[in-house]
Amino acid sequence: MKKLISIFSLILLVGSSSFAQKVWTEPADNIDPADTLKIYVDLTKMDCDKLVGNPGPLYIWTWMPGDPVNGNGSWNASNTDNAWTNVGPDIWRFTMIPTEFYGVPAQDVYDKDIFFLVKALDGGSGGDCSSAGLENKTEDLTVAVDPPVAPNLKVKSFPAADGDDIVYITQKDIFSLRYDNNEEEKVSMQNVSDLFVYARAYDTTGTEYKPALLSQVGNNPKLQMRNNGDGTFTWSIQPAKVFNIPDTQVLDYVKLQIMKPKLTNSNDAVDGEFVYYFRCQ
Repeated sequence: MKKLISIFSLILLVGSSSFAQKVWTEPADNIDPADTLKIYVDLTKMDCDKLVGNPGPLYIWTWMPGDPVNGNGSWNASNTDNAWTNVGPDIWRFTMIPTEFYGVPAQDVYDKDIFFLVKALDGGSGGDCSSAGLENKTEDLTVAVDPPVAPNLKVKSFPAADGDDIVYITQKDIFSLRYDNNEEEKVSMQNVSDLFVYARAYDTTGTEYKPALLSQVGNNPKLQMRNNGDGTFTWSIQPAKVFNIPDTQVLDYVKLQIMKPKLTNSNDAVDGEFVYYFRCQ
């Protein structure tokens, strides 16, 4: 993971590189490969320190997640378009949009990270740090680019719904609802062992279909969720069959509520009504 360094911290680092890291980025976390990324290096922190005090220009030499679109140049004559910017004593910055700079999709950046080194125009010869640092470069450096972490949702569907609660399947495909009781904040619904789904479906004409009345949900085994034994529950159905939707009608959306076998009041149900729109007919 990248370490957080604010712009204010960067100002301090420029004035006193003894507090700096070897490599850091802006933004420090949640890097979007399709947005501007600033990479900073402190040459005084490198294992290969031959570039310390070098007035520049200095250049990036990179090979992952792919060669730059405009190329590295040659080891003895770097591509001058790939120059670093000096922002303080031995502090250098390189600005890129990773997907554009490497000509790769964002997923490649997430999968492979960014590998690079800093070098003089002529990288020199004679080996790496183990050979007394005869080359005009740093050691290999890395910026880890982590994919965004999905929130740990209490209730979600399979296939996953998009931001508009749309699932791209038909009424004859398998649809699953997953509930994680470990994430439940409602005290009356914590540590439950038996759950059912109060389910309603609506076709494109507005007709409603209910496998059971609310008072009878706990008596219908088709509406019972499977207890997975780890605090999670799953309900998998083929909507056309469970709701008995005629072949001549098209499912529009479903409304689902998770509840205990017998609903006495709101304490016996998970808060919220979960609506999913079927848009692949």
